[in-house]
Amino acid sequence: MAETWPASLPKDPRREGYRPPRAERNVLESERDSGPKKTRRLFTAVPSVVELSWRWSTSDYNDKWRPFLHGTLADGALSFDWTEPLSGDEYVATIIGGAAGVEATMGPGDNIIVSCRLRVI
Repeated sequence: MAETWPASLPKDPRREGYRPPRAERNVLESERDSGPKKTRRLFTAVPSVVELSWRWSTSDYNDKWRPFLHGTLADGALSFDWTEPLSGDEYVATIIGGAAGVEATMGPGDNIIVSCRLRVI
């Protein structure tokens, strides 16, 4: 069972750098003696990857995001329910690399930019 995103934490990502779900590499190409490469699909189902970032206030980051990431998601090891903002599709997401895959940088004013990649199913 996936965890639920905290209702008090804004969930919509920033537009800058947002890359919607796209399948991970799922094709194998093999050289032939002549002619085009031979291609085949590796798997019938493959997860998708999303690149995104959020801009939150320092208090949202410290009081809501960090407890969610480190406590509820067990340092990013557990999955959570995530809604894709463009299509409204519901996914189960995990953070690629866990807590180590999350980058936080100082933003404008009293804001923090949190970036990561999600694996969604």
